[in-house]
Amino acid sequence: MSIPRRAINDRFGLIECLLFLGTFLLLMTSIARCHFERRFLHADLRSGNYGVLGVILQQLFDLPILIITTLCFSIPAGFLSSLYSRSLSTIGALATLTGILFIHLIIWRLIAVAASHTLRKSSAAVSFLGLFLLLCTSLSGVPITSLDQSETTVLISLLSPSQWIGRLLLQQEFMPGRAVTNLLPFSSLHSNITEMLFGCERHLLLAKKIITEVPIFTLSECAKLPGSSLLFTHGIDPGFLLTSPTLTSPPQPTIYLKIGSIVLSSWFIASALAACSSLKMNHRPKMQSKTSVYE
Repeated sequence: MSIPRRAINDRFGLIECLLFLGTFLLLMTSIARCHFERRFLHADLRSGNYGVLGVILQQLFDLPILIITTLCFSIPAGFLSSLYSRSLSTIGALATLTGILFIHLIIWRLIAVAASHTLRKSSAAVSFLGLFLLLCTSLSGVPITSLDQSETTVLISLLSPSQWIGRLLLQQEFMPGRAVTNLLPFSSLHSNITEMLFGCERHLLLAKKIITEVPIFTLSECAKLPGSSLLFTHGIDPGFLLTSPTLTSPPQPTIYLKIGSIVLSSWFIASALAACSSLKMNHRPKMQSKTSVYE
């Protein structure tokens, strides 16, 4: 059974919200928390009671909260938009979606921590992070197709973490047969559906030659649009990350998926190092009294 074509824009819109809007709201919470902690952190930094090890332990203790937050994103998104893909194992697909969003959120959370400690004012950190996140989301190929971008911009966008997260989400939605879920050992296709099909919509028309003008539904004549054609017209190669599955073998990762893994790993390492090194730039609070703990 095909899906109405109006659902195409809904799915692209949801992925845009996951990449930018939902992420930005979560990062604003992280920035507010970091600036609250800075009021007590300066004295600990001067006395040597807090350092890189403290940052690492704090991030480890925050992992359960981040996992719960990611689940609050992935579970509703998966069931509301079929991002879990009906032809895939529901548990495996939801686990994959949660893992993709978790990587996305933890990278940007570390960037938010680094920006919060580097910039003195929280408003400056929010502005910088918002513009940087908007730039990376714009280069992801979801809101603006790569066909509308110059070749130089497309090459630069390959360095953006949102580019690879966006491609993984698009592949998960429109091409279940080539989704990353198929690489999991416990996941397999539950049907022969390898890509989503989007059909024509029924339009409500009024019969002109009858007295009562009873509304009737008519179905426009048009071919069904497969997910591969949709991605191709959006400037995305359907076989960019994984090869097409066969009767004897599941889809195999391409060299570009390995490159994407290296890019995301590099962003994680760089953002973690930036979050740790930015502690030395922690600013002394402005308002201090004679009995202040910062003296």
